[in-house]
Amino acid sequence: MAPFPYLEGVARALNASGAAHISIAANGSMVYLLSDGVSAETRLALIDRSGKLTELPVPPGNYAEPRVSPDGRQISVVSVDQAGNGSIWIYDLTGSTSMRKLTFDTADYPVWTPDSRRIIFRSLSANAILWQDAYGNSPAEELQKSRPGDPSAVSPNGQTLVFRVVGPGDPDLWMMSLAGDRTPKPLITRNGVQDQLAFSPDGRWIAYRSNESGQSLIYVDPFPPVNGVKHQLTTQVGNSPL
Repeated sequence: MAPFPYLEGVARALNASGAAHISIAANGSMVYLLSDGVSAETRLALIDRSGKLTELPVPPGNYAEPRVSPDGRQISVVSVDQAGNGSIWIYDLTGSTSMRKLTFDTADYPVWTPDSRRIIFRSLSANAILWQDAYGNSPAEELQKSRPGDPSAVSPNGQTLVFRVVGPGDPDLWMMSLAGDRTPKPLITRNGVQDQLAFSPDGRWIAYRSNESGQSLIYVDPFPPVNGVKHQLTTQVGNSPL
């Protein structure tokens, strides 16, 4: 039987996955979020510590995951098209009024290297983690695909990439060297979901979110890891530590 439309107007995720907000119960009941039919446009803006907001002079779009380069000169952002495919774009903060496209395949989770020269990202089309010159002067290079995942952070010394792997069980955090053997190694593989990792500026600590206790809490561990050493920071739900 040929496929046919069954339901229209279902809202979709704004990230590169384009996943539909829909679920079906075992008894056949279906629940979904209804799209209002209006383009889900967002705008890019900067906000300083006083609360002053400055909107960037670029057209509104379907943006996600904005990241400022360590030198403060550029912003990377995922732009999702109407088909739900994401690509990484760069905006120059030194006077640009437009963005330039960096990746031409489906990509997301951009992470800057500390020297602001490269961007590490997940390529959905290659099912691998790649990195590329931030100015597009050279083609993307594959870092590894034995354990594809979502890049989370690069250590301040530029030596280690941490990424989230979604496997048969709960998502875990893995790491790999950017300077030597690129074989992935487990970093945090406890029960539950571990994600949203960030390095301390001196590279001695990692903060991350874990729901191993039954709720999402923020933890801090030494880096490199010390077996069994972890510090719970929050007693209530927390997200996105920096």
